[in-house]
Amino acid sequence: MTAVNKVLEGRVLTERTRSPKAGLDLYLLRLNEPIMSMQSWDRIATARSDRNGRFSFNISEAGPYELRWKHEADAVEHELHIGDFDTKKQIEVIYSNKERKVFPWAKDL
Repeated sequence: MTAVNKVLEGRVLTERTRSPKAGLDLYLLRLNEPIMSMQSWDRIATARSDRNGRFSFNISEAGPYELRWKHEADAVEHELHIGDFDTKKQIEVIYSNKERKVFPWAKDL
């Protein structure tokens, strides 16, 4: 397999206010060759959004890719499919927490 040098960079914005979302862990996965018609994904990189919501991955493997993220308060993991690209790609991630865990004993303070 020939090594490739690509950069995937982006910004995480909150859905409601479109303000930067800092401290969100993002995971980049790459699709493997199907085994017995089943797909599997390998995590190839991890990043955390900075105070401006920005993140970046340096990629040395061919795609396609999947970007996943999950905040500690989220009940589900979110994902975004990204096709293969040549050298550089910029994306925008809209963070929404509609699937938030709700506990009956927790109260808003």
